[in-house]
Amino acid sequence: AVGLATDLHTTLDICLGVRLGTGRISVHPDRLAFVGHGFGAGAAVLAAARREVAAVASLYPAPTSPRASDAAAQVTAPGLVLVGEKSVGSMTSDAAAVAASWGGDVQLRVVEKSDDNGLAEGRRLLAALGIGGNERRTQQHTRSLLTGFLLHRLNGDKTYAAFSDPTAEIPGSIALTDPNSIDRELGSQINLLLGR
Repeated sequence: AVGLATDLHTTLDICLGVRLGTGRISVHPDRLAFVGHGFGAGAAVLAAARREVAAVASLYPAPTSPRASDAAAQVTAPGLVLVGEKSVGSMTSDAAAVAASWGGDVQLRVVEKSDDNGLAEGRRLLAALGIGGNERRTQQHTRSLLTGFLLHRLNGDKTYAAFSDPTAEIPGSIALTDPNSIDRELGSQINLLLGR
C-alpha cells in the first residue's frame, strides 16, 4: 500500500508540473483529491496522510498494511468512505475503522443492495464461476456519490452540497453517523459464533 501511495504522490506532482493534452490544460493546485477503491482506497488514505489535498474518497476500503485506519487520523481533508450493504461489518471491509479514525470531516455511507466487490469492471475469473463480479447498481450509485462529492469539494458547486453532508438523505445510500457501532456489531456477531 505504501508503494501505491507513493505512486499517487508522484502522479499528482506530474499533473501539477506538466501541461496536459495539447498544452492548454493545467491542474489547479487547490483542487486535488485522492480517490481509490479496495486496496487503492487504503492507499489513497495513506497518501492523504502525507500530503494535503482538498478531498479524499475511500471507496470500499479493504484492509491494508500498514493500516489505513491508523493513517486516517492524520487526514484533515474532507472524506467520503463507502461500504457495500452486503459488506457492512465484514472482516474484508475496513470502511468503519477508516471512518472512525478520520482526522477531519468524514461521511460513511452504505451503498444499498451492493457488495464491496461490485465496483470492479471487466471479466473476472471468479465472476465466470458465479462468485463476485460487477454490479451495475453498485457502479451507478458509487459514481453518483463520488461525482457529487468531488464537484462540491473541488469546485465549490453548492448544487452538490448534499453530497458532502454526512446526514443528507441520498437515494441508494444510507448515511452512518456512528462508524464505531459497526465494529461493536461485528464483535457481537463474532462472540455469538464463538459461543461467548
